[in-house]
Amino acid sequence: LTKVTIPDSVTSIGAYAFNNCSSLASISIPEGITSIHYGAFSGCSGLVSVDLPDSLATIGYAAFYQCASLKEFIMPNTVKTLKKKSDYDGSSSHDYSDTFYGCTSLKKMHFSDSLNVINRATCYGCNNLVDIKLPANLTQIYSYAFYQNRNLYKIEFPESLNSISTYAFSGCSNLHKVNFN
Repeated sequence: LTKVTIPDSVTSIGAYAFNNCSSLASISIPEGITSIHYGAFSGCSGLVSVDLPDSLATIGYAAFYQCASLKEFIMPNTVKTLKKKSDYDGSSSHDYSDTFYGCTSLKKMHFSDSLNVINRATCYGCNNLVDIKLPANLTQIYSYAFYQNRNLYKIEFPESLNSISTYAFSGCSNLHKVNFN
């Protein structure tokens, strides 16, 4: 399995639907899909590109966990929620997202302007990330959100941001330019 084109009749991609499909290189998600559930593409180590629809509203916990070949992720502005593990198991100790955890080839990440928070460990270990566009209405960045993003050189925070939690940018050893609008 190297390429998937999902039919227009599908409205959501279920939990672990393509988990560990290591040969999957590209996926085209059609209009009408509103949610990608937890772990849907986790472990798809060969996944390079994802085309997302403007109908997408929710991306689940660890949806793209360890997609080590994914190079860029442009989130449509319709995405309002990046789910946390606690959204599924109810445990307050599971307040992390891991949405893009371990996407070591990820260089470009543009978040949806509809997001208000970047959850804990969202881009943990994305050590090649150099281009981040944060949401225009972002209010909080949680712990470890961009932990160990060693190649990140600059970041621009929106005026709406009022909280950056502990270790959010820890290990970002090349971060030299920080701009608060």
